[in-house]
Amino acid sequence: MKQFLKNIGGIFLFITIFLGVILLGIFMLKGSLWFSEKIFPWGTIIFLITIAADTIILLPLSIARKTREIGLLGLFASSYLFGLLLWAWSFLIVYSVWGWIAIIIGFLIAGVGIVPIAVIALILNSYWTTLLQLGILIAITFGIRIIVSYAAEKSEECYET
Repeated sequence: MKQFLKNIGGIFLFITIFLGVILLGIFMLKGSLWFSEKIFPWGTIIFLITIAADTIILLPLSIARKTREIGLLGLFASSYLFGLLLWAWSFLIVYSVWGWIAIIIGFLIAGVGIVPIAVIALILNSYWTTLLQLGILIAITFGIRIIVSYAAEKSEECYET
């Protein structure tokens, strides 16, 4: 009888944990939708302000030797802001074009699968203008990271010699 109660307790614990994980996943999905819907209307403004700050402030700081670190660090941080906008926009694209099943698949691909799924959804549904805009945001996000990494590497080489 004692073993039977332990088995029942183990099964109950497993079911509770399983349901908890499912509820956590649902809250993450709903929370991501809420976040994306809240940030998207501000996305263009955030994008334009960040591009202006990058161009007017951070790029000149990156050129001067004394302020290069600050400029590169700022540019690198702005690439993550662009990445956040990219992810939120991709989430809304996938949700509006293909729905929750595609969102879940995107989350299963380490969360970042939302962006490639958005690209595929746009291609298969022939949303070429939106695809071009998303491609530009992808290029800006990762282009800045690549350029900053290259510039930081070259900067370190200059300091070593």
